[in-house]
Amino acid sequence: MRRSRRIAWVAAVLMACGCGGLWYASRGEAPIEPGQAPQAGVTTVVLVHGLGRTAASMEPLAEKLAAVGFDVRNWDYPSTQGTIESHSERLRAYVSRLDADPDVERIHFVTHSLGGIIVRHALTIEQPGKMGRVVMLAPPNKGSASAGFWAPIAGGLVKPLSQLTDESDSAVNQLGVPHGVDIGVIAAASDGKVDVEDTHLEGEADHCVVPGYHSFIMCRRDVAAQIIHFLRAGRFDHDSIDKSIEPSADEPDDAIHNGGSMHAGVDDK
Repeated sequence: MRRSRRIAWVAAVLMACGCGGLWYASRGEAPIEPGQAPQAGVTTVVLVHGLGRTAASMEPLAEKLAAVGFDVRNWDYPSTQGTIESHSERLRAYVSRLDADPDVERIHFVTHSLGGIIVRHALTIEQPGKMGRVVMLAPPNKGSASAGFWAPIAGGLVKPLSQLTDESDSAVNQLGVPHGVDIGVIAAASDGKVDVEDTHLEGEADHCVVPGYHSFIMCRRDVAAQIIHFLRAGRFDHDSIDKSIEPSADEPDDAIHNGGSMHAGVDDK
């Protein structure tokens, strides 16, 4: 009995530390001033990270996209400290200013997890005049059973959790779908947090499944290649996906330097 209590106490402490870490890591104010494009005629990609993460989690992907010539804006926001609606409004204001930049020709979006839901909601409210394509990585478009498990436990600290459950009346399952937008979805075969079937979105232009896990899908080199292919062609390169590959630990690839331009999400650093 004493051993069981000790194990339960340790588990509670670890869970509290984990939730506190998520809360602390995602504090801060979402920027609404994107800064000027580095040159005329650029194609911009706005990156939107997932729940409990920061823009730093998207840096490996940002470097790969910049290396092939995209103007990358790695937007940051306090993911645990607001709702889908409040984050969407901040993003909408940010993109509206970006849309007004005469040097920006087109605006794409690449998202991870919750970031896809925020972009989805923002684009149902207003689309930029220079609207491009959207690639969602591991998005809980139909909710997440994992969010449903954690919402009663950590929902007070992590506000979007209750909105992301797989219940039919949850906020994410009541959201609309942006009209006239090419949306590609990449799911992880061994996601662990979002079931592959729950990543699908009505009207999606394309969908593919890659080896890997939820938390680091954006760090995979093959995922970056699929993103680039979709942004350019509106379809994924299904022939290059080796479905026989066993998922392995996803670790950030070696940084790719040179070429392109990058703008960090916070204060345009």
